[in-house]
Amino acid sequence: MVFTYAIRELKRHARYSLLFVLNITLGLFGLCLLESFKTAIQDQIRNTSQIQAGGDLIVSSQMPIPKDLILKISTVLNDMGTSFETGEVEELFTMVSSGDISRLVQIRSQDLTLPFYGEIKLNPGNFKKRAFENENTVWVYPELLLQLKAKVGDKIKVAGTPFVITNIVENDSASVFGRGSLAPRIYMSRSNVHKLGLIQKGSRVSYKKIYKLSEKDRVQHFVSELQSQIKDPSIRIRSHVDESESNARALTYLGDYLGLVALVALLLSSIGTIYLFRAHLLSRLKEYAVLKMLGCSSRKISNIIVVQIAALAILGALLSILFSFLLFPLISSWVRRLIPFDINLILEPTTIVLLFLVGLGGTLLSVFPLVFKLRAISPNVLFQESTSRTLSFTLKDVLLWIPFVGFFYALAVWQCHSVINAFAFCVLLLCSAIVLALLCHMGLRLLEKCLPKSNFKLRYALLELTRKPLETTTVFVALGLGGMLPMLISTLESTLNIEFSFESNQNRASLFLFDIQEEQVESLDKHMKTLNSPLVTISPLIRARLQTVNGKPYERADTDGLQTRESERNARSGNRTFNLTERQKLSESETVSKGRYFLNRFDPKKQALAEISLEEQFAKRMDLHIGDHLGFDVLGATQEGEVVGLRRVKWVTFQPNFFIQFQEGVFDGAPKTYLASMGAMSMDQMIDIQNHIVQYFPNVSIVDVGRVVDQILEVSNQMSTGLEIMALLVLLCSVVVFFSIQAFHVQRARVERKTLRLLGCNTKSISVIESHHRWILLTSALCVGFVACFLVAMPL
Repeated sequence: MVFTYAIRELKRHARYSLLFVLNITLGLFGLCLLESFKTAIQDQIRNTSQIQAGGDLIVSSQMPIPKDLILKISTVLNDMGTSFETGEVEELFTMVSSGDISRLVQIRSQDLTLPFYGEIKLNPGNFKKRAFENENTVWVYPELLLQLKAKVGDKIKVAGTPFVITNIVENDSASVFGRGSLAPRIYMSRSNVHKLGLIQKGSRVSYKKIYKLSEKDRVQHFVSELQSQIKDPSIRIRSHVDESESNARALTYLGDYLGLVALVALLLSSIGTIYLFRAHLLSRLKEYAVLKMLGCSSRKISNIIVVQIAALAILGALLSILFSFLLFPLISSWVRRLIPFDINLILEPTTIVLLFLVGLGGTLLSVFPLVFKLRAISPNVLFQESTSRTLSFTLKDVLLWIPFVGFFYALAVWQCHSVINAFAFCVLLLCSAIVLALLCHMGLRLLEKCLPKSNFKLRYALLELTRKPLETTTVFVALGLGGMLPMLISTLESTLNIEFSFESNQNRASLFLFDIQEEQVESLDKHMKTLNSPLVTISPLIRARLQTVNGKPYERADTDGLQTRESERNARSGNRTFNLTERQKLSESETVSKGRYFLNRFDPKKQALAEISLEEQFAKRMDLHIGDHLGFDVLGATQEGEVVGLRRVKWVTFQPNFFIQFQEGVFDGAPKTYLASMGAMSMDQMIDIQNHIVQYFPNVSIVDVGRVVDQILEVSNQMSTGLEIMALLVLLCSVVVFFSIQAFHVQRARVERKTLRLLGCNTKSISVIESHHRWILLTSALCVGFVACFLVAMPL
């Protein structure tokens, strides 16, 4: 009986049912789209992870991997009953030249047994069947040939030594998500890399040991066991899946933020459904009172309403699934233009289950407070002219919304995999909604005092806004939030472009130099001064491992259990070798944020400990504070220091900056290399300087900062395009909320409209009133949303 009555009532109120379902469908479609996108990315990464990594298990370090550690890994794997094959990889950056043209490249040398999975396709030839014909040959990426204006058979110079280009690397499975985008890749024999002297003390080199295991299904178990036995933070031990996901981190973060944008659409749809449901309840309160007089209990009335909500929510979920099947092929073709691999958006069974859970659970929780208040209905309602007070809320009733708020927060954590980001997102969303609601309230109060007297149609339209404050505020908040998001993303993108531009950032470097040997610093500086381009911010670079914090051994972070983005970031900060420097004064891109900077050079006779300054965000991730004592292993020697201050660094200047800085004089006599930058210059100057450095200082590597910035902006623009599309979905959702409420408003105002006709208003005049009412609310809310987005973006 309950089910039959509930469905019959929905059919009687078809307009309400249609609008309710439309709001749910749009919100769930956005969520479905994002879940399918994230699932497709994860599937793509996992399905091709072995090919991308070249093996099953990867051990990597920024320092040579000790032989005793390799032996320990072999022992552990043998004890666990798996056989394996291994191969070694070394990667580093250096400069190459051809004629008057020079470019930064990534040199990769690896055993010819690699890759164990995938392939390196050469033209002509095949990597598996060809070794280097002689000592002075290289294989290059095709883009390097274009940059150097060279071809197969030409010679290029590496560290002053000529090498013949014998093959073009047409396809490299290891570079699908690789980190070599800073420069094109060159393959060279390992003997040549060492013979050229490219690897020196302090050089930035990545060392990898890649394993192919006989028991591939247990690779994660092997990784966990190795991580539990090898606590050296400078050694990374990962499965092929972890390695690929790490390389595709930007795509993962994009999925996180798109998920939060989708939740805004879901929230707006919830706002619309809450309003529609409340208005529908108010219109039917007397019918419910009659049911109660006829002996129907409050529980049975609540059951009828719950069945109606559940039916509408399920219908909304079904429609969102239908739209997904129809639109996903079109969206997939568009997405392929933004990301570097084929992706097909499909509806997984888990996504379908999720849609029903969120649609049903979220909708029921959003209307729960109203259903709960309905228990207090009494037959006295039949004798009341107005029933709006029956569903009014007191401050105590706010507690009824806690389940829905908790549900939404849990969705935010699940979408962005970050407790902190989810909390900040929810707080920002709540504050924005409160501010918009207050602005609407103030505007309505002002309207009451400033109503026009001459224009009846405009006056009546404004009166309708002031006399229905809840309806007006609901629409205003929904449209305001919907208008804020697209403008905010567009504004932040423009701010990012301006921040990275040379015109707005005169302190930004044009060229970044690294791998400068200590004995070269003085002569290199003199050479650059003769070219009227002196070196800026010359900084020593020392490789070190963090051993102790306040006297306690510093070990690898435990990665078991639930992984949030914060824990992943902290693990990355804590599980690697650090680059240190020593300085006497701050660079132009640094300011002290807490504590102090160094007062003088380090004097071991007067100081028991050296002083340390940390970058503030790095200190936060590592949970380090002023006064902490840190111990580092620097090439086998122990160096301790005390944290005396934190710094804020403007990284977009691309000056040589570091997370960890010691007092000048701490590392006198220790092996080190140097970094330096060069200020703004013309393109012709940059080409001349690069060629000059390659000729006289062939081991020094140069990064063209302009090229790096272009790559960063290209990636950010691709990501912002995705965010803008989702933001437009949010805007569409807010407009649907607006027109849903307006349609319901027109239905409820039929009696008013008949009264106006009796008083002499014609149909045209009534249409003008409705048009004024609609467009005043729409334009004012969107304008306030646009203005609010600029106010939010200004501090950023």
